[in-house]
Amino acid sequence: VIPAYNEEKNIKKIVLDSYKILKKKYKKFEILVVDDGSQDDTSKICNQISKKYFAVQSVQSLKEL
Repeated sequence: VIPAYNEEKNIKKIVLDSYKILKKKYKKFEILVVDDGSQDDTSKICNQISKKYFAVQSVQSLKEL
């Protein structure tokens, strides 16, 4: 699980580096990125990554009404 908040500059590297490390060690794994209401493009970047890498899932927190 990778928590994220306004990490558009870092999130791609963090997720892809984690993916490479886990892929070397495990046959099955999942990376879950939890975006806690970022105001930048963090969730957009995570969604793009999750479309390319099946083991990566992106979750956005619900904003208060």
